[in-house]
Formats: sequence, C-alpha cells, structure tokens
Amino acid sequence: MGNCRMRKKGFVLFTALIVVAVLSIISITVVTLVLNDSMQLNRAEARLIAHYRALSGVEIARALLEKDETKDARGVFRGTITEGGSGNFELVEAWQDGDNWDTGIQLVRDAVQSALQSSSNDVAFAIFSDSSGTEFKIVSYGIRSAAVESVVLNLAFAGGAYEFPVFDMAVFTKSYIGIGGSSRIEGRAGTNSIIPGSVNIGSGNNMITGTIYVGVGGDTHVNPSVNPDIPWQSISYPNAVVTRTNIWNSTWLNNHPIQNLDQEREYELPNFPDPPSSISFPTFPTFPEGLPGHGNLNVGGNSTFTVTQSGEYGNINVSGSSRLIFNLQGNNISINANSLSVSGSARIEVNGPGTLNLYIDGNASISGSGITTLNSAKLNIYTDGNFSASGNLNVEISTLYSKGQTQLGNSGLLQLENLFVDSSQAFSTSGNGTIRVASQALIKASSMSLSSGTMDFMNGSKQQFEIAGTVQLSGNANMNGISKGVMNCSTLNIQQGNINLASGGNMLVYASTGFNMGGGSTFNYGGDRNAVRVNYAGSSDLDLTGNIRYTGTLHIQRASASLGGSGEVYGLIISGGPTVNLHGNPMADVTAVYAPNSTVNMVGSATVKGAIVADRFVATGSSTVVFEPDTEDLFPPQSIGLIGDGEGNEEIEIWSR
Repeated sequence: MGNCRMRKKGFVLFTALIVVAVLSIISITVVTLVLNDSMQLNRAEARLIAHYRALSGVEIARALLEKDETKDARGVFRGTITEGGSGNFELVEAWQDGDNWDTGIQLVRDAVQSALQSSSNDVAFAIFSDSSGTEFKIVSYGIRSAAVESVVLNLAFAGGAYEFPVFDMAVFTKSYIGIGGSSRIEGRAGTNSIIPGSVNIGSGNNMITGTIYVGVGGDTHVNPSVNPDIPWQSISYPNAVVTRTNIWNSTWLNNHPIQNLDQEREYELPNFPDPPSSISFPTFPTFPEGLPGHGNLNVGGNSTFTVTQSGEYGNINVSGSSRLIFNLQGNNISINANSLSVSGSARIEVNGPGTLNLYIDGNASISGSGITTLNSAKLNIYTDGNFSASGNLNVEISTLYSKGQTQLGNSGLLQLENLFVDSSQAFSTSGNGTIRVASQALIKASSMSLSSGTMDFMNGSKQQFEIAGTVQLSGNANMNGISKGVMNCSTLNIQQGNINLASGGNMLVYASTGFNMGGGSTFNYGGDRNAVRVNYAGSSDLDLTGNIRYTGTLHIQRASASLGGSGEVYGLIISGGPTVNLHGNPMADVTAVYAPNSTVNMVGSATVKGAIVADRFVATGSSTVVFEPDTEDLFPPQSIGLIGDGEGNEEIEIWSR
C-alpha cells in the first residue's frame, strides 16, 4: 500500500510538472506575440511621426526661403520642432558655389547622417538651388527613435521674383489726376508729376478727402484760387501742381494739405507669365494582340448575351432592349473591338469582382440605358477613335481614355475616376445631367464646350485643360470642385455659366487671344481672391460686362480693358494695356487696380475699394475710390500649386515672392 501511494504521488507530481511546463511555454509564446505586436506598433508609430516631421522640415525650409530676400539659404540644417509648430534650427553645412543636387547627393547623405547621429535632432533638411537661383530642391528627413523618413519637394519661381510696392494711397499716378462731377477719392492721393495742373479738381462736389502729394520740388499751392479773406481778390500760382476751380472759403485748403513726396516713386509692371507647359499624359496602352477571335457581336431585340473570357471582336452592337453581360467572376477580362455601339434601351452590364478593359480601335457610342457596373466591377475604356455618351445614362467608369472627338452628353450621372482626352478634335458636354471626375481630368482638344449641366471634379488630384481654340460655358453650365486647375486656351468665354473651386483649391488660366464673361456668369464667386489667376495675353479689348462676378487676379498683358454693367470684380487687376475703363456700377469690392503705364478712367457710379496705381487717372460722374487702410497687406505672394500626379512623382509648387 505504501509503495502504491508513493507511485501515485510521483505520478501526480510528474503530471503537475508537465502542466506547469506547458503553461510556461504558452505564457512565453503569448508574451512574445504581445511584445512583437507592441514592437511593430511602436515601429509603425515611429515611422508615422518621422514622416510628419519630414513634412514639417519641408515647410520650415520653405519659410526660410520666403524670408530670405536673396534666396541664398542653401545647405544642410538640423534642429528640433517646438510644441507650437515652429523650430529651432542651425546651419551645419553651407553649399559652395557649384554645389547642386546632381553633384551634392553624397554631401547631403554625409551631412544628414551627421545630423541624425545627435539624439537631440528631430529634423534634418537640405536646400539646393540651380545656378540661376530660381529653382530649388528641398530634401527633408524626419527622425523618431531609429525610424527615418524622407520627403523631397521641388520649388520654382513663377513669372519672376516680382514684389509689389507699398500701396498707401487711394490713387497714385505717374503723371496726372483729374476728377470732375461728383466723383470722389476717399483717402490720400499723389503723383510724381511737378507739371502745373497735374492734379485737376473740378468745380462740383468732387473732392479728395485726404492729403495730396505732388512730385519732389513741385509747387504745393492751389491754382486758381480765391483768397478766403478777400473774396474779390484773385491769387494766382501758375506753377502750382494742384488746380481747383471756385474755392470760396478756406475750409478745403485748411483740411486738405498739399505736400511734396520725399522721393519719386517707381512702379514697374511684373513680367507677364509664360504659358503653362503641355500636359503630360499617362502612356496610352498598347492594345492586346493574339486574343481569341469571334467576329462581329450583335445583340439585339430582347436577347441577352454573356461574355466570360477575353476576346477580339469586329464591331460590337447592342440595340433594342437587349443586354450584353460581362461576367468577370473575379478575373480581369480584355476585349479588343473595332467599334462599340449601345443604342435604344439596351445596356451593358459588367458583373464583378474584377476589371473589364475595353480597347476600341475605332469609335465608341453609348446611349440607351448605358452601362451598369455591379459587385465591385471596374471598367476601363480606351478608344483610338471618337467617344460619345448620351441619353439618360447612369454609368460608372474607372478610366476613360479617348484619342478622338469626345462628347459627354447625358441627363443622368456619368461617374469617372480618371478622364484622359488626348486629341486634336473637340471635347464637349451637353444635357442637364452631372459628370463627375473623382481623381484626374486631363483634357487636350481643339475646343471645349460645356453647353449645360454640371461637370464636377470633386476636389480631385488635378485638372488640366490644353485647348487650342475656345473654352465656352453656356446654358448655365457649371464647372465645380476644381482643386488644382490649369487651363491653357486661346479664348475662355464664360457666356452663361459658373466656375467654382473646391475648398482650398486654386486655378491658373492662360488665355492667349480672348477672355469674356457675360450674363450672370461667375468665376470663383465668394472664394479666395488669391486662389484664381487669369493671364490674358490677347490684343483685343477685354470687355467684362453684365451682371458678372469674378474673384481673383486678372493680369492683362497689352489690351485695353472695360468693366461695366452691374458686375463685380473682387481681387487684383494688373494691366499693361493703354486704358482701363470702369463704367456703370462695376467693381463693387476690388483690392486694387495696378496699371502704372495706363490711363484708368472711371465714369458713372463705378466704385473701387482698395487702391489704384496708374500713369493717368480720370474720374467723372459719381465714381468713387475708397481706400482700405489694409490695402498694402492685400498682396500676398501670387501662387498656383501643381501637385504630384499620384504616380509617386515629386510634388511641384510654383510660387513667387
């Protein structure tokens, strides 16, 4: 019995040891897994923080360049980011003349490696420039523990490094100021001229409410005038720069002093920008060869035909009330055809998951009930000919790439991820439906016409338009959601339509021949005045009339400009043309008119809130210039950003001082 109990005790002890061992192994395994997960999370968090620090380094480098008037801040910097978002950085190695990105990559690596060895550094970045000092490359490294992430940014000056002078007067001219009727200048006014009569104030209720400044050495009296104490005794100052008719008391003279400028002021025109570069399109795909041949595919009447494999067809015609079904079954299918036609009430159904690639050698025409994508199916259409969509369509296409005439006309909803049109023919939209382009819209065409409906770019990655002829909006057509838009065209004619930007978006327009707005058209109405810039290079007079609304910068290279009706231009007008005419009731809220070599005429009830710089200024009727005290602060750097293409290419931002 004793031996039996001893054997039982031994067995129990052995079992207990095994259980303890198994539990220990399980515990160690669990702890190891937890520690590994924790380490992975820590590493991921470190990489994320390092990435954000690298981005911060880019912003700090940009700030250094913006503050440096000479743009000579070149070298490797290192330092820490404070809680408030600023930084404490030191220059650890300056580049020598001739050091650039191509020759200094190893210098960057060595200097940055040295900067990273110090645990006190959060960020290290290098700034390079080209030999002209107009293009820069920033490479920034963010550090968090052992994690290092990098970001590269290219910068280039746009339109030269022009810096606007101070705007501290309601009106300033090089040679002449003349006001009559009941026109007013509310604020100070001045001229460089010392020629007698260069400031001519008529006899009515017109006036300049602030101090008048005349050129250095000019006579600061008023001629002709009347001695306020001896009304019948006329006093003449033939050399006086300022003339005022019928001054019958001393109030105006006492309250409106005339002074000499300390020095002659120089107002130069900024260089007119060059046209934007041509669009860089993704490579048009090579059409597949060697696919199984099936001849023409005709689906008509009330029939249904299903395709489950890749193949090559002649002409594909879907008509009547028929259905052509592409059943992908989780696969990618390629279809090569000479042409594609969907008409009547017929439709194409693409059933996923998977991707259908349609390669059309000729023309593609989709109407009827259009195309339906189901169950996460994706559809790409590549056509070497013309493409048209019409009818009450509800279509979802991942990528539409057209090399011919492209017509998008519908009363339904056409949804695109990417729209690529690389053509020498026309692009147009029609119908009262909506066309949505969620990511990229790259359109090169002979002309572009939006006759109605809405084209919504949904704050996508970029929108670029290269149009040889006219871009025209009519029939209350809308272009919405532009985020990073560039338009290079002959003429932009917003006959009756609206262009609206996404929040935080911007748009650059280069019009080589014409820019017109009419009816009740709007362009960035209610948006940021620094987000839009229209560069007009044509010689024909610019005429913006009607009840238009434009918010942005308008840069006129050489043409005269006329703004009238009840329109409103809110922003900055830069003109190199001979005249700028403001008539009717335009310009309800303008930052400034900057035309140092031009004559600016104001008639009727035109109003400018801000400042005017001109060679000659003439105001009649009841026109008014109202100086805004912070006008000199309303001229930030004019910038248009061109951001990366989503293919991993570097981001480019074009900016000026």
